[in-house]
Amino acid sequence: MPQITIEENEAFSTESVSESMFGANYVTSYDFEFGRDDGLASTLGELGIDVLRFPGGSVTEGIFTEASFLTGNWTIDEYVGPNGGLRELTPLSEFIDVAADIGATVQLVVPTRVAFSDSAGQALLNGTYGERTDLDPDYFGWVQRYLDYSIEEAQQSGTSITTIEIGNEFWGSGQMTAGEYGWLAGQLALFIEAQYPGLDVIVQAAASANEYSPAVDRTVYLEPDGSGDFIVHSASEISGQKPESWLEATMPGSGNAAAQTTLIADQIRQWTGAADSIDGVVGHVYFDAGFDGIDNQRNFALDRVPQIFANRLGVNDLDFYVTEWSARNPLWSSGERNLGNANGLHYAHTTVEAFFELVSNGVDGANFWPMTFGSSRNDHRTLIDTDEGDLTFGGVTFQWLAESVVGMQALFDFEITDQFDVHGFGDGSDMTMFVAERGGYSHNEASGGSVQIDLGAYAPADGSTIIISYLYSDDGSFTSDAANPVIRFSTESYLAGSLLEFDLRPWEMVRIEFQSPDSERDPIVREVEEENPAQTEPGQTLVGIDWPGEIVGTADDDIIHGEAGDDTIYGGDGDDTIYGGDGDNIIYAGAGDNVIYGGDGDDIIYAGAGDNFIFSGGGNDTIYGGDGNNIIYAGAGDDIIYAGAGSNIIYGEDGDDIIYGGAGNDVIYDGAGDDIIYAGGGSDTIYVGAGNDFVSAGLADDFL
Repeated sequence: MPQITIEENEAFSTESVSESMFGANYVTSYDFEFGRDDGLASTLGELGIDVLRFPGGSVTEGIFTEASFLTGNWTIDEYVGPNGGLRELTPLSEFIDVAADIGATVQLVVPTRVAFSDSAGQALLNGTYGERTDLDPDYFGWVQRYLDYSIEEAQQSGTSITTIEIGNEFWGSGQMTAGEYGWLAGQLALFIEAQYPGLDVIVQAAASANEYSPAVDRTVYLEPDGSGDFIVHSASEISGQKPESWLEATMPGSGNAAAQTTLIADQIRQWTGAADSIDGVVGHVYFDAGFDGIDNQRNFALDRVPQIFANRLGVNDLDFYVTEWSARNPLWSSGERNLGNANGLHYAHTTVEAFFELVSNGVDGANFWPMTFGSSRNDHRTLIDTDEGDLTFGGVTFQWLAESVVGMQALFDFEITDQFDVHGFGDGSDMTMFVAERGGYSHNEASGGSVQIDLGAYAPADGSTIIISYLYSDDGSFTSDAANPVIRFSTESYLAGSLLEFDLRPWEMVRIEFQSPDSERDPIVREVEEENPAQTEPGQTLVGIDWPGEIVGTADDDIIHGEAGDDTIYGGDGDDTIYGGDGDNIIYAGAGDNVIYGGDGDDIIYAGAGDNFIFSGGGNDTIYGGDGNNIIYAGAGDDIIYAGAGSNIIYGEDGDDIIYGGAGNDVIYDGAGDDIIYAGGGSDTIYVGAGNDFVSAGLADDFL
């Protein structure tokens, strides 16, 4: 039995998890389905999202700017790009309606790429890139038109605009240096504060040097676009000689991340009062180091960068927002390699890990990226499967966090490498703990023992009501994005001490909710609203998995296939047909009159009270016939058969079997092996085969 004692020596942020930690990105070019499909909109509402960020990431500075920000067309639902490609969009008006429908507030990103009179390409050509200060005379008018419309629409729809984020990734899609961004952000913060005093304003810092704001000078190439502007290319995009029409320019460096963050703050301070108009600092944080490296991977971005910015700006009460976050595989690697443990069931693990890193570093608000990728065929890293209309592994995990850790603090991050990973959140009275199996093994009575956790110093002082939620996959895989989440809940129980025991399947993740007798929270109620994929409907055929798993039937007549994994199968009360498959299975057939095929593995079969036909198959099986009148075919293996209390017909077949006839009047055919037969208390008929057999006839009148 694996035993885990929870210990934690690291000090974490004492800030409590707020509802604003459960924001998400609503990307205009990805998430258009939610406003046009009531079923998907309902699924979106299940996530527990508090705030939606719009129009998303780089699309803010690209498609949204061209289609809506510059034109004032807030109802446009498709856009033809420069290359002639058609993109479907969510109009601003439609997005606000969706936010209102799910009870979310709105966080808007204001485009900045078009703020300066000269574009990045034009400034690079004339040598002013990095020093631009002249703004387009229409820019503040565009901003005001955007915000005025949004605020009015939100009021009419029944939601509110709460936060304005200045630009998206200045160093990338924003196409400016850190210094230029700071200069613009200072002016824009003052403008928004004056025009919209009730809105929070948040600005970017720099966690790294990047494309349009590099650390050192670098050569770039300018491709004329035919309209007097240029497409900027890095030197790495040139193979051999550059095209004759392209121009060469130097993009100035702005130093490392700390220097760029300092430069942004300094430029904001050039505008009197601008620092006091800013409510928070923004970062984008992705975790791609997988199980082995996710802890502390982004500490510089989560801890040092906001500190540098706040200290330089001279403001002590700035909030820190991570407006894009998630676990992912490294961008340089093939996703199939799963190097970031971001595929399938693994994604549930790393989503908890990443969220804990945000909370433990004192992040005040966060927006998950992405909800979808705009394609029903792509479920990777998403929260919702738009093809099937349900939550992904990431979506279930986000939902679990949203409904169970608000108001709690980060308590512990404990792991036994390649075995278990445990995260805890609590508020001094109640606690939520996530436990993930990391070794690929089953932990239950049949496999040598359940998991036992000693909560140690984190045990509830006065006892606690607990409910365990289990998350697994429908096909037993752990890295397949095509697999579906399977959720089940324990019944409510009470924990009086510090020791907690439960079963875990390979790579399964559980959430354990503890609620003390004096809790001020609502009582925990967890129930599956839709049919659990792990349980059959009446008369349904349920196909099992190729990895150890558990399959639960119903009270009706089920057909259950266990497939190749080592399965535990509960047939229920109906007259079931059960195929154990090739694994070493444990089969509880239930009370009905069942037909059981054990398969080729070494199976343990409990037939129950009904009259059963049992074909145990080729393995070395153990069969308990129960109280019914059974017909048992033991198969070719070396089997142990307990016929039970009924009058049974038993075929030992070719193996070296041990047969216990029981209390009934049994007919036993021992087969060709060297068998041992205990006829039991009934009047039995025993047909001895060709092997060297031992027969104990019992006290009744037996016929051999």
